[in-house]
Amino acid sequence: MSRSGAPKSGATTLEDIAQAAGVSKATVHRVVTGSGPASTAARKKIAGVVKDLGYKPVRRSGDTGRRRQPVLGVIIRDVADPFYSYLVKAVIKAAHPWEVLLGYSESNTSHLRRLEQILGTRRIEGILLVGDILDIDLCRQLADLEDPVVAVCSHLGPWSADEAPSAGADADAEPDGDVHASPRPEREQFERIRVVKSDSEAGITDLYNLLRIKGHRRIAFVGAPDNKDLDERLKVYQTLTASENLPAGYVQKVAPSPDGGRVAIRSLFALDEPPTAVMAAVDNIAIGAIQQVWQLGKKVGEDISITGFDDIPAAEYTWPRLTTVAQDVDRIAVEAVKVVRARLNGQDYEPPLLPTRLIEGNSVGSPPPAAPEPAA
Repeated sequence: MSRSGAPKSGATTLEDIAQAAGVSKATVHRVVTGSGPASTAARKKIAGVVKDLGYKPVRRSGDTGRRRQPVLGVIIRDVADPFYSYLVKAVIKAAHPWEVLLGYSESNTSHLRRLEQILGTRRIEGILLVGDILDIDLCRQLADLEDPVVAVCSHLGPWSADEAPSAGADADAEPDGDVHASPRPEREQFERIRVVKSDSEAGITDLYNLLRIKGHRRIAFVGAPDNKDLDERLKVYQTLTASENLPAGYVQKVAPSPDGGRVAIRSLFALDEPPTAVMAAVDNIAIGAIQQVWQLGKKVGEDISITGFDDIPAAEYTWPRLTTVAQDVDRIAVEAVKVVRARLNGQDYEPPLLPTRLIEGNSVGSPPPAAPEPAA
């Protein structure tokens, strides 16, 4: 490009226009082809550059001149996770008539970077991130994209929301102070990325209160490593049980799968004082826990109570029916798509924290009579 913004040689390309206008190639394509929405400011900027550079679009062979169907990119952390699969199905419904392009990251940073690059070459209206994105540099790259980016049931960066430093924090504080000596990314860097999520605190509190009403005092929790969304649920449990002097080993971290649930139950029953109730961070863990209890010759809802979280379709078919907390996946999907469409229209939409709903099955009963009380 020359200093005037015109290309050095050859025909003007979309890349030339994008560079001169300071927007993404995808945004330029939407504007010059009329194939999708863009903000008023972007349209004016691109129109000026197109006029200055004398750009004339070339119709390719087979191009009928019809408007291209808008495309929404979705990057899912774990396609095998039943809740995420259920959520993506709701996103496809909410995004209609847009098409949905699905990518699978498996929490792998290099894989996720390649997906972001691939999506960047497609003409997409926005990207939904389903699941945690913990890599800071990648978070910055996503935040800098021209196209809207929405985190769905996700945390961005290696901290939970209450751990991230607020804007204006002193990055030069001593290592033993409240802020690390090396600079940490501030929340301001990610303000463009809206987060759509459910109220985990209310959901965990509802389950805990139900167990307390039933008479349980020895309540364990099973979460998963390297999962900030589930860590948030664990922190609520830890706050609720802080004064109860529970035995060591009541917090287990396993794979968020049925196999993980089986491992956790074996570990918990091996304790000198096994719990009378187990709160699983997700239904997938709870399903395996229920199976393991039966394999140990004990009864769920009598010898031990088990709860889940998410209310995935399989939760309805456990025996006994799992007591859990439902997330409104249809509402989550609608809110996420609403953020993208608002951004494309030059507006900002802040999604609300979405309510959860307690689903009382038969996996929770009173504790067995012989269960000892926790030590004073």
